[in-house]
Amino acid sequence: MAEFLDIDPDLVTAAAAGSQEVEDYWRDDDSVEVWMTELSRNETRIVFDLLLQGASQQAERRVKSEYLAWLKASGSRESSPAKPRKVAELRALAEQAERRRLEGEAKERARQEAEQRKQREARLLMLAADFDRHWKVVDRQAERGTASGYDEAKRALVDLAAAYALVSSRNVFDQALRRFMVSHGKRSSLVRRLVEAGLWQK
Repeated sequence: MAEFLDIDPDLVTAAAAGSQEVEDYWRDDDSVEVWMTELSRNETRIVFDLLLQGASQQAERRVKSEYLAWLKASGSRESSPAKPRKVAELRALAEQAERRRLEGEAKERARQEAEQRKQREARLLMLAADFDRHWKVVDRQAERGTASGYDEAKRALVDLAAAYALVSSRNVFDQALRRFMVSHGKRSSLVRRLVEAGLWQK
């Protein structure tokens, strides 16, 4: 609904957060333990799905909302009307929620980038384990004389250059590339692709 109405999600978070009623009740370990034993498997699955998707704030709001509803339904607590908050207070809370959200998103991006770098490094090490075989593959791709073959050769050479830089040096790759270009240097479309990739100079 908030997305449909184009409402600031950080403002929604601010409006939903900061309920002293829930925070006070949450400290009642006995009530929490009883409530958790009555949670349905479906509700537990929904909360874990939200956590795995990175929606921790949404999961927290859902858990606290369900807990408060259980308290009211069970008669364990009598709720009192929440103190209305001013617009300025909501805006300040929204700014805090935005900072937390942006920090969380930045951390998640950094985690994903680190994982991608780790996976790429592992792939490059596999290439480095048998450079000769991969040069033969690139040679066959170039010999096809087609645009798709040249594209595949360029991508493979980009990876090979990175693999050489990881385990040896770029100079060693450049020497191997010059040997490769003795056979394929007249393929103008391939040369153009390698120049655009920064692997070769005319």
